[in-house]
Amino acid sequence: MQATARRLSVVSVTSCARRRLIRDVRQTNPPRLMFTIGRDREKEHARKFLGASSDPALLESVIDAVHNLLEGQPLSEDTFEAFRRGFVEGRSGTWESTGSWLTKTVREFPALSSLWHEFAAHQSAQIRFRTAAHLTEMPEADAQKLLPILLTDQSAKVRSKASGDMHTTKWAWAFDLLRDRRQVETDSSVIDSLDFALARATKAPPHPRNDSLPS
Repeated sequence: MQATARRLSVVSVTSCARRRLIRDVRQTNPPRLMFTIGRDREKEHARKFLGASSDPALLESVIDAVHNLLEGQPLSEDTFEAFRRGFVEGRSGTWESTGSWLTKTVREFPALSSLWHEFAAHQSAQIRFRTAAHLTEMPEADAQKLLPILLTDQSAKVRSKASGDMHTTKWAWAFDLLRDRRQVETDSSVIDSLDFALARATKAPPHPRNDSLPS
């Protein structure tokens, strides 16, 4: 009950903050750094990638939302809803692609980062797992806020995904968090993921409190 209430509180605060950001954002000089092959070709690629058995309409809505922004339209609740539906409701292929679009788009439209915080606090462990799967792709500032949350998630699968994927990064702060988590983790699958990532943290400075870590 406390965990559920905490997540609802986070989502409520996030929603309020997002509304303020939408109201305050002024795209006086819309970014043009993000590369796409064009709205129609991206949709065509999505249909070929997902096939008839999946849900290309959800991903096409995401593609439309992204290109609307790149063409100068302001952020709106419709923008957030397109990403939300694609990530939460999308089946295999759709949610991954939606997450990838979000990791790219948020770099030019930072207000969208509130979605990652919303997803990390979602009541469904499946959605929190999906969030963990994109940690290493999102801006480091967002990952730095979300990794501590996901490392303490009630789901071992979420904790395992969040920790194991860190082996692809060079974020010293992340390896410090993994070492700290290794001290208290009890689930064997998560411990394996922690050890896997830490074994590859050759460039990360050792944490002074972890001299007693098992080899």
